Amino acid sequence: MKDSVLATIKKYNMLSEGDGVVVGLSGGADSVSLIAVLKEIQPIYDLRLYAVHLNHNIRGEEADRDEGFVRELCTDMGVELFVFSRDVTAEAKRLSMTVEEAGRRIRYELFEKVLEDTKSSRIAVAHNMNDNAETLLMRLCRGTGVKGLGGILPVRGNIIRPLIETSRQDIEAYCKEKGLGYCTDSTNLITDYTRNKIRLELLPWLKENLNPSVYEALNKTAVFMREEDEYLDTLAAKAYESCKSGEGALSCRRLSDCDPVIRRRVIRLFFRRYVPSLKDISAEHIASVCSLIRGKSGRSVSLPYFLTARRDYDRLVLEKAAPTVEGFCYELTPNEAVYIKEIDCFAAICDKKRKIKGNLLYTNCFKCDIINNRLYLRTYKSGDKIYLKGINGSKKLKKLFGEHGLGREERCRVPLLALGSEVLWAGGLKTNDNFKCQDGGAYFYFWRKDSK
Repeated sequence: MKDSVLATIKKYNMLSEGDGVVVGLSGGADSVSLIAVLKEIQPIYDLRLYAVHLNHNIRGEEADRDEGFVRELCTDMGVELFVFSRDVTAEAKRLSMTVEEAGRRIRYELFEKVLEDTKSSRIAVAHNMNDNAETLLMRLCRGTGVKGLGGILPVRGNIIRPLIETSRQDIEAYCKEKGLGYCTDSTNLITDYTRNKIRLELLPWLKENLNPSVYEALNKTAVFMREEDEYLDTLAAKAYESCKSGEGALSCRRLSDCDPVIRRRVIRLFFRRYVPSLKDISAEHIASVCSLIRGKSGRSVSLPYFLTARRDYDRLVLEKAAPTVEGFCYELTPNEAVYIKEIDCFAAICDKKRKIKGNLLYTNCFKCDIINNRLYLRTYKSGDKIYLKGINGSKKLKKLFGEHGLGREERCRVPLLALGSEVLWAGGLKTNDNFKCQDGGAYFYFWRKDSK
């Protein structure tokens, strides 16, 4: 395995001579083999190795066992170890995240801290070929583009993944060959989580019934997709520069000359000037902006983050709407559209899927019994709360707004779908986990009519 990992490191230029490397060490087979193989190649690059272990304080004695194991392992290897203990469940509740999301955020914050303290240059984590296959399948099933099909990146900034082309089978064989013990996280065996279902049920079925080399095939696909995505990004960056039309605008004529694939990527680059994340910018939003390119001057579409895209003669302009402090409250009658004049939008709750004529901003599916209750589309009231699975409880909207950096005026613009003081949907921020469902329930639509 040493030679194959070394080949991966060279292929993606992961290390340079004299690098300090901070290694995430959970105690599982993946991270144990990672630090062991880096120890093997340490003389080749004259590396300084440091290990970081986070006790999440979730699995009780099992977590303490893992901590004790990594302490002993690092002592035997002569690797300096940094151990941290955090209440990840409490942090998840504070940040309105799942425990998994909060754990990941804390781990990488600690990696960066140790990176700075030790004057290191790389963070090594133990994602492997199997992890990459799981990620690709999960994204494919949820719907994704070329970028999503690229899977887990071998290198992202100062983060490197030396095991990304190594299978879990080879990792376990390496541990056995080297006499390396490791810990097993019992939560990885529970099929309540989507990733675990893919790992424990779907991929084994595909391997047995479709392709014995399914992991290798999926990883090969990810490599192809990454290469094509990088090439398209290069073309899009050049096109973006050529399409600029003054400060904060693009030329519609030049955009119309672009291939549709490149045009969509140029629009995404345009969005990055105005939004903190592209997470809520869907393919439909990109398509609605592209529709302006051949439309009449003055036509506009509304977008998340209170953005409006507008055609101004040959220029495509993105504008942030000025906030208003005027609140509103409208009762929703099943299967009837309600116009919210304060924000120039429409909302509806329906007992089946509907085709919306206009610029659909958000849609959600909720448990069907909500449609028999008095539902309101309104702005914030004191005492409003929303249930979030990640914290296994309710969070006050005031606190949620604060965590998203929304000031008083912006809060008064956030539309809420509410059942009494229980918020079912808070704009594009969060959806109540007690009420949402995947399909076959009550359908909520929030849209704005297209400008003519």
